[in-house]
Amino acid sequence: MKTRKQVSLNQLNELLEFMKCHPDLARGLTRGRRGKLHSVKSWNSCAKKLNALEDGTTKDAKGWSKYWCDWKYRVRRRALELSVANENNRKPPDGMIPLSRLEEGVLSVIGDNAIDGVVIKTDPLANDQEEEDTDFNMSNGNTATFTDDIGKNIFQF
Repeated sequence: MKTRKQVSLNQLNELLEFMKCHPDLARGLTRGRRGKLHSVKSWNSCAKKLNALEDGTTKDAKGWSKYWCDWKYRVRRRALELSVANENNRKPPDGMIPLSRLEEGVLSVIGDNAIDGVVIKTDPLANDQEEEDTDFNMSNGNTATFTDDIGKNIFQF
């Protein structure tokens, strides 16, 4: 009997249903020691359910967790590209099709800010900004604080 390497449609549906029941896990909001323990237990439970399906692949808890993170990223990225094209009255990039029912489900699980909360920033080093845009404050001989043009600390060393 051959093992399949790809995730099946049944596994995708089951993974999405599991994440709907565990929204904190889906969004990666578990923190601290107890949160980590709960997260590991939940991913182990999820892996058992998904691996029990006859068609599809077999992964450990860490593998399914990574798959979920990658899937969220891909869906969020496609949705953002479609959204930007729609806002600018342009057609989507070549070959890009609308989001599927499953992808829409992923967006609903990860929340409203999945697309709206994403801010695309330009690379500050790509622009020819003058040095006066950035303040270098030396508070003592060993510490430097770098602030942006509105006085917000960027980093300190």
